[in-house]
Amino acid sequence: MDLSLFDFCLPEGFIAYYPARRRDGSKLMVLNRQTGEIRHKKFPDIVDYLNPGDGLIINNTKVFKARLFCHRPTGGKVELFLLEEINYEGETCWQVLAHPTRRIKEGELLSFDDHFSIKVV
Repeated sequence: MDLSLFDFCLPEGFIAYYPARRRDGSKLMVLNRQTGEIRHKKFPDIVDYLNPGDGLIINNTKVFKARLFCHRPTGGKVELFLLEEINYEGETCWQVLAHPTRRIKEGELLSFDDHFSIKVV
């Protein structure tokens, strides 16, 4: 899989930091595949677009701040995206996507500020 497919500019205003106060007020984007027209609706309107035999998959994931920006000892910038908390050799670690990835080496320390750093394993 080409991870660069996930590298795109998303305006700050489009990022969900908190769920809608009322879940039935969540937004629904409707794309007409024939015309390319995009319409903005509310989630309860989804029943207008479902047909008998259609499947609806519910995603119950939660939003958390998973994007971290840190610095290499050389001063270079690295962006980390937290994927999953894992147990690695008896310690709690995180599996991440990193950008850029090709120059990060095992054992390298990445710092977030003058007081906090992480070790790449």
